[in-house]
Amino acid sequence: MKPYFVTIPATVTLILAAFMGSASDNLPAGWELTGDSPALYVAGIDDKVDGGTGDSKFLKFTEGNKVSWAILKQSISAKQYLGQRVRFQARMKTRGVDEYWAGIYFQVKKDNGRNALFYNSWDAPMKGDNDWQVRNVVFDIPDDAGTISYGFMDGGQGQVWADSMKFEIVSKDVPVSRVQKVPGPLKKTPNLL
Repeated sequence: MKPYFVTIPATVTLILAAFMGSASDNLPAGWELTGDSPALYVAGIDDKVDGGTGDSKFLKFTEGNKVSWAILKQSISAKQYLGQRVRFQARMKTRGVDEYWAGIYFQVKKDNGRNALFYNSWDAPMKGDNDWQVRNVVFDIPDDAGTISYGFMDGGQGQVWADSMKFEIVSKDVPVSRVQKVPGPLKKTPNLL
């Protein structure tokens, strides 16, 4: 009889988990939780956050390694943006962000999968508690781009919200954001001098 008592609670737990889902299940189609430790974060829609628009997306550290990071992003084909200057903009808010930072995430990959452009707010980090701020980045999309990914990230503990997001083509007179250098191919031999 004991196996039945163990099996029934386990079955009920599995059924409840299937119906309840995770916090990331209520995201609109196309949004994806990634990063070095996405299992340590939850993501979803927060319609009750102070000052939010009612559909604020959030990314929140739950537990574990405080030096982890996660990204809530969407990826699209770059085809219609080749050679264009684009802006990604979001209104963002943070609470308790430490260890690293939170901010806008933007990446362009070539058709062969290699990075063409990478940005993770290293030059404009949001740390600690911040009320709503408009953040944006502007980049030229290379002619050999395959995909564009954009969204926001949280490094370490804390929570970040984003809403009022826009992705748009802008004129060439809008200044381009600074970008981190994407590492090139590794050297084949060491230089020990």
